[in-house]
Formats: sequence, structure tokens, C-alpha cells
Amino acid sequence: MELAVENGNYLLEKLKELKGAHPIIGDVRGKGCLLGMEFVWDRETKKPFVEAASEIYAECHKRKLIPGVPVVHLLRLAPQLTIRREMLDIAVAILDESIGKVEEKFGMKGGREKMRANV
Repeated sequence: MELAVENGNYLLEKLKELKGAHPIIGDVRGKGCLLGMEFVWDRETKKPFVEAASEIYAECHKRKLIPGVPVVHLLRLAPQLTIRREMLDIAVAILDESIGKVEEKFGMKGGREKMRANV
């Protein structure tokens, strides 16, 4: 159980770093290994970016990562409780790339290169 808490906290911090790099991430929250990302058109208005979650899911799937099922403008993440840190890092890198692709597709400016330097 301790490993699950540690991994959840680690992943939450990595997702918060992604939020700093990608303007479409409105919020990141969760507890333990059950986490979620909210996607928005604009962080100030919090207008939901409904298409984002399913588009990001599809981009992740192309890269052999199957995140949690997208729900409206949210993407839930629930890695196995015993996952290794290296695997979490790979998942975060895939999420980073996938979010960047969706930002490009919708003409949004992302900070993917800045994040990639930190992962």
C-alpha cells in the first residue's frame, strides 16, 4: 500500500509539471493511484475542452499507452498499484507528446519542448 501512495504522489507531481507546460490542462487532481486531468479551452474561463480527452486518449493509444477511459473533458488515470517508476516516467512522456499533438491539431500553443527537458 505504501508503494501505491508513493507512486500516486510521484505521478501527481509529474502531471502538475505537465499542467505547467500545456495550456489545455485546466486541473490535475487525485489521491493515491487514482488521478484525473481536466482539459479546458481557457484556464481563466474554465470552458471545458470536450474533444480533448478522447483525442488525447487516441494519441496515447497510438503510442501503446492506454490511459483511463475519457469522460467528457476529463481523462482518468489509474495505474496498477505496483507499477515501477520507470514505467510512470514513460507514461508521462507519452502523455506529454500526445497532449502536444492535440494542441497542435487545434492550433493551441503548447510547452511540450520545455516539459520534455524535465522528463
